[in-house]
Amino acid sequence: MLLQQRSHWWSGWVLFNARGKTTLGAFWVLLLTMSAVLAIALATCRCSRRFDAALWQATGWEAFASGRISVSDAPRELMINDLLRRHRLLNMSRAEVQALLGPPDFSRCVPFEDWDLIYWLGPDHRAAPLDFKWLLIRVDRHGKVSEWKLTFD
Repeated sequence: MLLQQRSHWWSGWVLFNARGKTTLGAFWVLLLTMSAVLAIALATCRCSRRFDAALWQATGWEAFASGRISVSDAPRELMINDLLRRHRLLNMSRAEVQALLGPPDFSRCVPFEDWDLIYWLGPDHRAAPLDFKWLLIRVDRHGKVSEWKLTFD
């Protein structure tokens, strides 16, 4: 087979067989491949959503552990980016954080003994569904947030 460029901008590269007949346009193959990749990416995308304090507070670890929400329905993971963009956690008081996010799901528990406020976000979609994503918040001796981080267990 021979590879040859057509004179038309829209036809791209075209493959010709030994008899000079067009077999398949590489441009169209690339277009179809990219369309399929885009469709798969959009279908599997876990898009973000606007932070909603009431929804956040209703969908913590307790809701997951009691079966009120499933692993696939954990909205906190989808809201975390908006939360961090709209609310500056550093230097907030413990009371302000708890007014915004509700009581923590855990506090100073294994494996996060050094963290004061621990919020479950949902499953870690990068790995096995047994791993979870967490928002960890450390409060200083003055009762202000001194550090926070997102992590996985």
